[in-house]
Amino acid sequence: MRAILVITYVLCINFGFSQTEEIAITTIQSNINKADQFYESKQKDSALYYINQALILAKKFDVDSLQINALLSLSNIESNKQNALSHLINAKQIARKNKYFNLLAKTYFRIGEFHYKNDTNKLAFNNYIKLDSLSNKHHVNPFLLAMSKTRLAGLLFRASNWTDAGQFPQIEMHINQGLKICDSFNLKIPAAKLNLQKGVLNKFRKNYSDAITYYNKALELSKKNQDYVTLAVIYNDIGSLYHIMKQIDSAETNYLRAIEVNKMHTDTLNLALMNLQIANFYNMISRPEKGLIRLSIAENLYKKRTDIRRENLFKLNDVATNIYFSLGKLDSAFSKSKEANRLFVEMTKVKNEENITELEAKYDNANKRNEIKLLKAQNKLVEEQKQNQRNLLMAALCISLLVAGFLFFLYRNRQQTNNKLKELDIFKTNLFTNISHELRTPLTLISGPIEKQLQNPETPSNIKENLSLVQHNSDRLVNLVDQMTELAKIDSGQSQLKVSYGHLRTILQQQLAVFQFQAEQKQIILNHNLDVPKEAWFDSDMLQKITANLLTNSIKHAAKDSIISIKSYVNTNMLEFSIGNKVDNLNEINLNKLFERFYQVNNSSKGMGIGLALVRELVNLHKGQISIEKANVSTIVFKVRLPISKDAYNQDEIVEMLSPKALESLSSNSEDTIKEDASVLLIVEDDPDVRTFIASIFKVNYQVIEAVNGTEGISKALELIPDLIISDIMMPETDGIALTKSLKADERTSHIPIILLTAKVSDSNKLQGINVGADDYITKPFKNELLTAKVDKLIALRKQLQLRFSQEIILRPSDIAVTSTEEQFLEKLQSVIDNELIDSTFTTEVFSQSLGMSRMQLHRKLKALTGQSTSEFIRTQRLKLAADMLKNSGTIVSQVGYAVGFNDHSYFTKCFKKQFGCTPTEFSNSK
Repeated sequence: MRAILVITYVLCINFGFSQTEEIAITTIQSNINKADQFYESKQKDSALYYINQALILAKKFDVDSLQINALLSLSNIESNKQNALSHLINAKQIARKNKYFNLLAKTYFRIGEFHYKNDTNKLAFNNYIKLDSLSNKHHVNPFLLAMSKTRLAGLLFRASNWTDAGQFPQIEMHINQGLKICDSFNLKIPAAKLNLQKGVLNKFRKNYSDAITYYNKALELSKKNQDYVTLAVIYNDIGSLYHIMKQIDSAETNYLRAIEVNKMHTDTLNLALMNLQIANFYNMISRPEKGLIRLSIAENLYKKRTDIRRENLFKLNDVATNIYFSLGKLDSAFSKSKEANRLFVEMTKVKNEENITELEAKYDNANKRNEIKLLKAQNKLVEEQKQNQRNLLMAALCISLLVAGFLFFLYRNRQQTNNKLKELDIFKTNLFTNISHELRTPLTLISGPIEKQLQNPETPSNIKENLSLVQHNSDRLVNLVDQMTELAKIDSGQSQLKVSYGHLRTILQQQLAVFQFQAEQKQIILNHNLDVPKEAWFDSDMLQKITANLLTNSIKHAAKDSIISIKSYVNTNMLEFSIGNKVDNLNEINLNKLFERFYQVNNSSKGMGIGLALVRELVNLHKGQISIEKANVSTIVFKVRLPISKDAYNQDEIVEMLSPKALESLSSNSEDTIKEDASVLLIVEDDPDVRTFIASIFKVNYQVIEAVNGTEGISKALELIPDLIISDIMMPETDGIALTKSLKADERTSHIPIILLTAKVSDSNKLQGINVGADDYITKPFKNELLTAKVDKLIALRKQLQLRFSQEIILRPSDIAVTSTEEQFLEKLQSVIDNELIDSTFTTEVFSQSLGMSRMQLHRKLKALTGQSTSEFIRTQRLKLAADMLKNSGTIVSQVGYAVGFNDHSYFTKCFKKQFGCTPTEFSNSK
C-alpha cells in the first residue's frame, strides 16, 4: 500500500496536480484497493460502493490511468456479462486514446480472457493477437505476453481440426515464443502451462518420450507454483498418455492423483472433467460400474455450475451413453444419447454459422454462396444422420420397454407383498428399540443403588454376595436387550455393511486380550494362533461382535480348567476363524439347532440365548459362512469364513474409497509435514502390532516415541519428557500401574498426563489405575475416535495450565489443580527463582543444577508447564519482576534492569517493550 501511494505521489508531481488533486488521486487508488479486497472476501455490495466512488472521482479530476484501473476492477465485480464487457471496452478506448500502451495491453488481455471463458473463441483470438502485435512496437508486461501465448495455443487446441498435422507448426510457434519469454524473465506460471501444452502436442505426434519430458517439466513448475489447477490437468494428461501406452495401472494412478489434487482448489469444472475422464477410462477397460460412480460425481458437479460449455455437456452425455450401454441400461443410454445428439447438432450449427459469417465477410461473389450452401447442406446431413441414430435407439428402447413391461406385471404383486413385509420389519425394529430404551431406564435404577451398596464398606459380606449376583444378571439383561435390538435391525434390513481398510490383526489381538482376562478368572486357558495379515478389508464393528459372541459362548459353556483352541488364518482372500472347546453332553446337542434363538438341549439345561443366532446373521450380512462340527466326542468347533478383499463387496458397502497404496502414500506424506514443535507422545505397549496400530493413529499430528515395556517406558520418559503417555497395564518387567506410580512420584515427570489401556474391564481395576495418578483409563478394544479425543483433550488442558502459569509472577500451585509431587516441584522452583533470579550469573545451567535436573529435562518440564523454554522462562520472570518493581516501588527506571539481573540496559528496554508493548519509562509513568 505504501509503495502504491508513493508512486501515486510521484505521478502527481510529474503531471503537475494540485494538492487537492493529489488527495483525490490517493483516495481513488485507496478506493480501488478496498474494492478489490471486498471482492476477494465476497462482499460484493461493499466492493461496488468503493469502485463506483473511485470512478466518480477519477472522472471528476480527469485521471484517465486510474479510471482504466477502476473499470478493470469493476468488470471483475460486475455479475452481468454484457456490462462487464462494456467496462472492459471503455477501459480499452481510454487507454488507446491516451496511448497508455501497458494499460492497453492489459485491456486486450482482459477482453481476451472474457471471450476465452465465454467460448467466443474468434474474438478471444483477435484480442490476444492484438496484444502480441502491440508488443512488437512497445514494451508490455512480459507476464501478460507469455500468458497470451498460452491462450493462443489453447484456442488452436480448441479448434475442431487441430489434431491434423498441418495445425501443429502454428501451435508450436506460439508455445516456443512463450517459453522464450518465460526463460528471459523467469516466469514460472506460464512456463508450466506452456510445457504442458508442448507435452500434449508431442503426445498427438506420438513422440511419447518427449511428451513425458515436457509433462514432467510442467509438473515440477506447477508444484513450485502451488498451481493445483494446472497440476491436476498434468496428472490427467499423463494418465491418458499411459492409457494410450496400455499401462493401465499407471493410467489409473495418475487419473486418481488428478482428482485428489483438484479437490485442493475450488475449480469444480476441472474436477468434473477429471471425473468424466476416469469414468470413460473405466468403461473402456470393462469396469463400467466404477465408471458409473465417477459419472455421477461429474453430473453433480455440473449441476452446481451455470457456465458449462456445450462441448463439456456433449462429452458428459456421450460418456454416459457408452457406460449405460455397457451396463445394459438401454433406456438410460437412449436418453443420454438423445441429449448428446441434440448438443452435437447445436455445436455443429454454431461452428458452421461462424464459418458462414466469416465467408460472408471475406467473399462477395458467387463462390461465397456455393460454400454457404454446402455448409448448410452439411448441417442438414448431420441432422439426418442423428435422426437415423435416434430412430435405431428408439426401436431398441421400445423392445426393451415391452420386455420390461411384461416382467413388471409378473413381479408387481410380489413387490407389493415385500413392501408390506418391510413395513412390518421396520415396525418390529422400532418396537424392539423402544422396548430396549424403556428397559434400560429401570436397569440403570437397579444397578446404580446396587453398585453403591457394593462399594459401601459397612455392607455385610453375605448381602454383598447376593447384590453381586443381582448386578451380574442386570448386566446380562442389558447385553440381551442389545442383542435383540441388533437382530431386529438385521431382520428389517436396517443394519448396513460398512467395509473399510483396517488393522485386522490388531483388532483380533485386542479381542483376545479382553477374553484372556475373563478366561483366567474361570481358570480356562485360551490357546490361540493368529496367522493373519496386519491389514485387510472388513467391517470392524461386525467382526468384533462376531468374535465377541463366539468367545463369550465358548467361555460360558467350557468346563473349568479346560482349553479353548482359537485359530485364524487366510485362505484365498477369506479369513478363516475357528474356536473349539470341550462341552458336556455333546451327544445330546442338535448342532443344526444351535443357531436358533433360545435353543435348549432339554427342559433342565441352560438356554443358548440369542448370541449364536446374532453371529449367524452378522456372518451372512458380511457375505461369509459359519459352520459347526464335532472334532471328537467331547469337542465342538465353530468355523467362520469372511471375505477380506475389496472386490468381494459392492461399492455402496465400502466406506473407505482410497486404496491401501493410496492410504500408505497419504500416511507417509503426512509424516513429512509434522511440525517440529508438535507434542511428543510416548506409547508403551509390549505387543508390537498394537503398538504400531496406536502409533499410526497419532503419527500425523504428533511426534511419536515407542517403548516395548514399562522399564523402557520409564527410561524414555525421564530422558525425553514427553507431553503425554499412553501405556498398557499388563506388561513384562514393569507393568502400567508401576510405571504410572513411578513417573507421577518423580518431579521431572509428575506433570505428564498418562492414559492406561487394559483388557480388564472391572471398576476395581479402573479405580486402581486412577488411584496411582493415571489421568484416564480406556478398556480394550477401544474406538480410535475415543482415544484420539481423550489425548487431544488432555493436551488442551495442559496448554490451559501453561497459559495460567505463564501469567503468574509468583507460581502458586495451591490455585491450580496439581499433584503433591507437582506442588513440591513448583515450591522448589519458586524458591530457586526467589533466591537466584536477580543474579545476572543465573543461567539455564545454574537453574537446572539447582533443581537436580538435566538442561533438557528442565527445558521439557518448563515447556509443558508454561509453554516457554528455560531461558525464555528466566527472562519472562525477570521482566515480570521488573514490572512489579516499577509499579510498586520507587526504584529508578535506569536501575530496574540491573536490579532484576540484566547486564545491558538497552537489551532490558528492548525485551521489556516486546513483553509489555511499551518502554519501562512509559510503563512507570502510566502507573
